[in-house]
Amino acid sequence: MQASGMVCSRPAAALVASPALPALLRRPGSLAVPAARPCRRTAHTLSAARGKREVELTARQEAAESPFLEPFVRSLVLGLGAAVVLESTHEMLQLLSRSAGSSSANMVEMLQALPPPLFVADHVAAIAGWLGFYLIEAVAIAAVLKSYAGDQTAAAPALSRLTTLPKKMLPLRLQLVKSLLLTSAGLEAGPAPAGAAAASFAPAPTPDASAPAAAPKLAPTASAFVVTEERGSTEATLPRPRYPPTLPLPKKAQGPARRPKAQDRTLPRIEKPEGGSNIVPGPTTTAPGPTTTAEPGTLVARRKRRGLAPGAWDPQAAALACLKREKELLERNGYLTNCWYAVAPSSAVQPGKPYKREMLGKQMVVFRDSQGKVQCLDNICPHRAAPLDQGWLDKVDGHDCVVCPYHAWAFSGDGRLRDVPALENRGEWPKRPIVPSYPIQEKGGFIWLFYGPPSMPEEQRPPIPFTPELEDPEWQVVYGEVEFDAAHASVFDNATDFAHIHYVHGSSFGNDEQPKLRNMKVVRDEYHITATFDLHNKPVNALWDWSKVPEVRILARAFVPSSSFIAFRLARGLEFVTFVNTVPIDANRSVNIYALARKWSGDPTGFVFNLPLWDTFADSAMQKIQGEDRVILDKVRPDLLPREFSLAPDMAQVAFRKMRREFVERGFWEPNEVDAKRITLQGLAQGLNLASADF
Repeated sequence: MQASGMVCSRPAAALVASPALPALLRRPGSLAVPAARPCRRTAHTLSAARGKREVELTARQEAAESPFLEPFVRSLVLGLGAAVVLESTHEMLQLLSRSAGSSSANMVEMLQALPPPLFVADHVAAIAGWLGFYLIEAVAIAAVLKSYAGDQTAAAPALSRLTTLPKKMLPLRLQLVKSLLLTSAGLEAGPAPAGAAAASFAPAPTPDASAPAAAPKLAPTASAFVVTEERGSTEATLPRPRYPPTLPLPKKAQGPARRPKAQDRTLPRIEKPEGGSNIVPGPTTTAPGPTTTAEPGTLVARRKRRGLAPGAWDPQAAALACLKREKELLERNGYLTNCWYAVAPSSAVQPGKPYKREMLGKQMVVFRDSQGKVQCLDNICPHRAAPLDQGWLDKVDGHDCVVCPYHAWAFSGDGRLRDVPALENRGEWPKRPIVPSYPIQEKGGFIWLFYGPPSMPEEQRPPIPFTPELEDPEWQVVYGEVEFDAAHASVFDNATDFAHIHYVHGSSFGNDEQPKLRNMKVVRDEYHITATFDLHNKPVNALWDWSKVPEVRILARAFVPSSSFIAFRLARGLEFVTFVNTVPIDANRSVNIYALARKWSGDPTGFVFNLPLWDTFADSAMQKIQGEDRVILDKVRPDLLPREFSLAPDMAQVAFRKMRREFVERGFWEPNEVDAKRITLQGLAQGLNLASADF
């Protein structure tokens, strides 16, 4: 090899390819001619690597670039352009106004003597335009980022499609201006220092021959990225920016290189043979779609990482969706605890006779003691499980008791055993309560049961659902109940669903010709939601035309756990209030225990409108309305839906569901008896490692 390095002989090529070359170049005064003029193959390799690094640099700069940089540059260019246009226009106008009486010889001197016209105003207008244009784009970009929760990567497609007034005026990316700004801000390194080698290798001290050879390192070059070399592979990384970024940039996960999967590898191009078919054999299960680059974190990228072809069924996503829906239905069909439930109208429980009520997956027995106070126990004798409601009431040792019809065991209202006639030694029985009992109150014409621990302080219990019309003597109230072969969640949803009125109740008061719910508003407090809206009803028949109004204003409330109230007023002072308590009987049945109150200001004495004849009419009307609901509710199957969609007319339902879920999250909830048994058996099977066939 010649000293000048003009000829690339085999020894020179071997030296270039040798791993000892970097060490040789680091020695002070060593021969650096091969680095100055390499052979063609080496020069081509270095040029390709340099081009690859420049492409990587451009891609990383665009990825790390703040979305507010381009709007800033665009508004700056527009502001400067406005300043130039304004000042040039004023200069030209001033020139034309004074050139009429001047000769061309004195033109240049006159221009030099003229002061800039409106200099301050032009620049103030330009700065204002700059800030105004930037504010327009910044607000639009901030709104897009907010809708993507600040994820700049996910918002990138939407930001690229964003169209604003400044972008229409100057639809350019302005890459040169942005590069100059970044360079001036110190984000890109300046020119290489004088005397640097062509390959930009920094000199290093001569390594000790006795020390083990260290991996060769490349010093920083005069570019905006740092080149590192690890066992033959190079990686370009951006330095930390010197200004606070608008959003944190995602860090690249470091890890071993992933082997390309079968679907990631590029298929070889098959040339069409002369006279042959242009159809290339391949898989036919999935139609090819447009080739797109999946952004990290998107659903497409996650599916691709898991090896799922476009359109392929995803068992994991299906399982998660099914689990989410199962949890939602489990909570909705369960029972809220620590709340007050209506057991029956007060008139249904008469003195001297036990009253049976099925509710909350249990059977209750309700009776009045000698003082007229209502007591409530589980309707099952702990001796041999006989129903207590089939027995009778008796007074034992001063205690009002319900007596079992099987062996005449007597139980007082607190669940304690008071008598066992067959026992020889009286009193030889447990002294603690052995039958569950429940706190009971009467309010608004209903008997209310507190479904929670009796030891819970009253001030911590939710209030009993109530509306004052039920105890106002000016209102006439009628009570009743209707059973449904549907879960209580669906039945109570119907009480807060006002869009069904015009179709389900078309034969009573609905008006499907004008079905819109207008001016709906929903507010809530800790224990109930209130909704107001307007609707167009129609009289039941021609006899009620005297009460017709153009539009009815509705006031509706929904109380925890499952009580609803609706009030409306018709023409000539005719007012109605419905108060309905939806009580779960079991997992698949429920009962509406209702009250219908009426008032007519046209009959201040109440003599006409309060006649028993009107009670019969009001009760039959309420039974008819509930029967219309039952026709559809007995057929609804929310368990068949993977999810439910709600719109604006459903805002009352959505608000109550949200409030109910807050009680569930507080622990005021238990699964219904069917789900509780299923969960218990599944847990037992898992704990004992048993198969379902073992049961």
